[in-house]
Amino acid sequence: LPLPMLALMLERVLGAQAVVETEGDVRFLKKNVPSAGGLHPLEAYVFIRKVADVSPGLYHYHPVAHELSLLPEQPENLDGFIKSMLAGQHWFSDAHVIVVIACRFERNFWKYRNHAKAYRAVVLDVGHVSQAFYTEATAQGLGAFVTAAVNEEDFERLLCFDPLVEGVLAVCGF
Repeated sequence: LPLPMLALMLERVLGAQAVVETEGDVRFLKKNVPSAGGLHPLEAYVFIRKVADVSPGLYHYHPVAHELSLLPEQPENLDGFIKSMLAGQHWFSDAHVIVVIACRFERNFWKYRNHAKAYRAVVLDVGHVSQAFYTEATAQGLGAFVTAAVNEEDFERLLCFDPLVEGVLAVCGF
């Protein structure tokens, strides 16, 4: 996959188009995908497998800076880890780019305290992001997938997630 195509995909689907600062330290990101309450609680962790000029590995995508940061925590066997994370769905595991969509729950839960709609809103947000990946991949002539049938435990253990604070909801790829 050419690097400019990856950059375009990430910018159009996950990138912040603007940052709005309100009272105090509250900042809202404006993106091309909707988010309940404008909170954008989703984070993208990107497995690069086959992208020109980018070393294979696990990266975090920064939506404001529009950059990938190689994470210090890397799986020992990238392909094996991805196949395990995808719960054996080998037809997805050879995608050039695999994006793990995780949620930082506190970004929504502070606004929707003690309410089931906080989680429903997060699930809707994942749907918006996955559909945007499909739309952009189609526009670029790429195939895409989304799955919630994932083995999130190994991924969350690798990145030392506290599942009550941050957790994997879906995996997209193209």
